Amino acid sequence: MRTQDIIYLAGLLEGEGCFRYEKRRVVPSITLGMTDEDVVEKAATLLGSGVVTRRAHLDKPWKPCYVSRLNGRAAAGWMMTLYPLLGKRRQAKIREILSLWKNDPLYKRAYRMERRYSKNRIGSN
Repeated sequence: MRTQDIIYLAGLLEGEGCFRYEKRRVVPSITLGMTDEDVVEKAATLLGSGVVTRRAHLDKPWKPCYVSRLNGRAAAGWMMTLYPLLGKRRQAKIREILSLWKNDPLYKRAYRMERRYSKNRIGSN
């Protein structure tokens, strides 16, 4: 990935993105939503989410909104990558999200199980 792509994503997500922690799913999440399908598709490709959902406003005469979401470790990795390029408010939000995620008992349990599975799988070859 080119440095200019990372800078592009930082600017786009600073203005149009949402960084949050999904408590139900115990994952960090990055969401981008806007009416420019080509921009959302480019961001989804760069982020590796690859999924763009079209949301129509049936009861309003608004343009359709295109949304891409990235969850879990991939979202956490992008948060850490983009962190130094973002404003203070977004940086504070990312610190909060990653702290919640890292200290969540469900995350710790899932992470231990995943590491155990990976070690067993590698060792069994």
